[in-house]
Amino acid sequence: MAGFKDLDEFFDPTLKLPVGGKTYVIPPPSAEVGLLCQRLMHASMAAQAGQDVDEEGLNQLAETVLDDDQEKDLYQRILGPTWDELLADQVVWPKIQHIGQTALIWVAAGLEAAGKHWESGPVGEA
Repeated sequence: MAGFKDLDEFFDPTLKLPVGGKTYVIPPPSAEVGLLCQRLMHASMAAQAGQDVDEEGLNQLAETVLDDDQEKDLYQRILGPTWDELLADQVVWPKIQHIGQTALIWVAAGLEAAGKHWESGPVGEA
């Protein structure tokens, strides 16, 4: 039986996003935040596809996506200490929002999906 390499030798659990010449490093979320992101993403996708979404999923979706304070709280939870770094660097809200959305997608759907969102630019811009 072959032995496994130590995961820390080849696995980077962070997300690195370049903004204005600086690279922000988003640490991996806690299990609680990771599972919340996955539930929110699945509920959102199901609602957009016209599928039934359970009551818990609808409540989380409504509270997080529709309420500004809940959206800010979610981004703070996902970004961890990077949230404070962005504020200290006076990054404008639309950029913080895009960073937060990208991190949410990274947690819920993986690096490739996050990369597609990152490159698409802010929602509403062509």
